[in-house]
Amino acid sequence: MYNKLRLFEKEVLDSTLSLVSELRNKLVAGNSEIKQIDIEIAKLCEQNNRYEKYREKKIMDDISYMEQTNRLKARLTELRSRRLKILNENDDEKIYDDLRLLKETLQNYPKAITAFNEKLFDSIIDKIKVGNDGALSFILKGGLCLREKVKVRRK
Repeated sequence: MYNKLRLFEKEVLDSTLSLVSELRNKLVAGNSEIKQIDIEIAKLCEQNNRYEKYREKKIMDDISYMEQTNRLKARLTELRSRRLKILNENDDEKIYDDLRLLKETLQNYPKAITAFNEKLFDSIIDKIKVGNDGALSFILKGGLCLREKVKVRRK
């Protein structure tokens, strides 16, 4: 199963990641609270850049600069934290993160393996289901399901 996954990694994993990313971006774009947070973050970053220029041109002293930028940084941290909390409430965000982690895990292993690797197995497989037809469904981290027919030898 691992070797097939690596062989068809672009078709299976990369395309799924791309689709989930598009969906995620559409959901974020449609969320008015995230839009407002993004607008405020952009304004605060712009303001921070202005303070940088004022300090460089000696229009603002170091103490005033530190006071203002510390206030901005605290607000930015608060906004980014709130944004992340909203995103994390979305199941699609978890799926995207799990798929990205799966992709990273695969990159740390060879293109093909010839022996069972328990650590690899545990890091990419969430669970296995056995179908009525004897096929195994490997549920990967991130929810991808790969079916594999298994030949059973009977004695």
